[in-house]
Amino acid sequence: MEALHNYWRKHPVVHSATMVVGILAGLLVLYSMWTYTRDLVAERATVRSEERAAIQACVNDGGQWVKGECFTPNK
Repeated sequence: MEALHNYWRKHPVVHSATMVVGILAGLLVLYSMWTYTRDLVAERATVRSEERAAIQACVNDGGQWVKGECFTPNK
């Protein structure tokens, strides 16, 4: 690590470029985490809305929604 520090002191442009690359890499990681989280939240919202629609259809048919399944009375 000391050798790298000495090299950077002798070559400040390389040091600056290394810092810029590090910052850009960090921003890329943050952006990737943000998009992954955004997509995950959107997917969960879609699943919830689909489940709500299934529950509503079950209740409209006279059934009961129990632990993720629709139970309708025997007709």
